[in-house]
Amino acid sequence: MALGAFAEIQAIGYGLRNFAPFDAALSDTLRLSLGDWRNIPSFPPAIFDNAVARSEFYVARGFNPDLTEFTAEAFDETTTIAGLDAQEYSEAAGDEETDLVRTNRAHDR
Repeated sequence: MALGAFAEIQAIGYGLRNFAPFDAALSDTLRLSLGDWRNIPSFPPAIFDNAVARSEFYVARGFNPDLTEFTAEAFDETTTIAGLDAQEYSEAAGDEETDLVRTNRAHDR
């Protein structure tokens, strides 16, 4: 786990707890880690069927992929410490269903 990604997730948690929703400074800061998703004229069709193309699209928008380079256990611990309401998973890391649950929870967040 990269220390920088851990610190970034902690900063996201801090910001979400201490700034008003839609605060301009918070939004600008979140865009540095999560990407800028404003003004997307259209989505490239390849991102719906191709995981590599989708990841490249996210990174091109500014998403920091280091934020996802954790084991499931480390991700849960990191987000819990950050106050981001992570849940523990008993399934083995890399299980497709577990990964889908984590992805959906992150999206919902």
